[in-house]
Amino acid sequence: TFDTSGCTAPAGPVCGDGVITGTETCDQGSGNVADGDGCSASCQVETPGWSCTGTPSVCATVLFQYLASSTSPLSDGWTGGVCGSGSCGGSASNYILSVNTPNPCGIDSSCGSYYMTTQRNWAAYKQISTLGYKNIILTYYRRSQDASGSDLIKIEYSIDSGNTWLSVESIGSTNSWAKNTFPLPASAENLADIKIRFWLSSNDNAHLGLFDSVNITAQKR
Repeated sequence: TFDTSGCTAPAGPVCGDGVITGTETCDQGSGNVADGDGCSASCQVETPGWSCTGTPSVCATVLFQYLASSTSPLSDGWTGGVCGSGSCGGSASNYILSVNTPNPCGIDSSCGSYYMTTQRNWAAYKQISTLGYKNIILTYYRRSQDASGSDLIKIEYSIDSGNTWLSVESIGSTNSWAKNTFPLPASAENLADIKIRFWLSSNDNAHLGLFDSVNITAQKR
């Protein structure tokens, strides 16, 4: 027989130690075992809407997601308005649309065949709440179509009631789709109302800005 008096059973998973073991699907470490931040008190990724990566786990949720579809962006909660100088005439419904031909994005599975278009200084606006969240990340896909060399693709955000617009990106026209990821500053955290807008600075009705798969993710404060 064997003397097992000095033996101990191997320890099981310890939720909150920052190591993912056993049936755990996340572990944020530092003794963090609270529900509601993406990783539950039993170290399981919370659903719906949360994803956790790394060890210790960092968990984030989608605050906003827009995948361009056959539905008009204006019917999906976007609003429209004129940016820059000059006036377009007409209404936002004439200048902010969703189309699927030509030039589907196709960079990856997040960027599909439909995309949102804006025309001649008309911008598509979206209002988002970040109350209770930090580390706000904006991602999107963009390109232009039939634009001139002086046109600019512009993505901006506003965090004050006076609509002071700050630049995320302002680049020259390009016929190639590209993805951009932009961390918003700490001043955009924990606010009831931040705004983003997408547009093409142009004076020609034939020049288009193309945008797809707009996502905003964040961590619980």
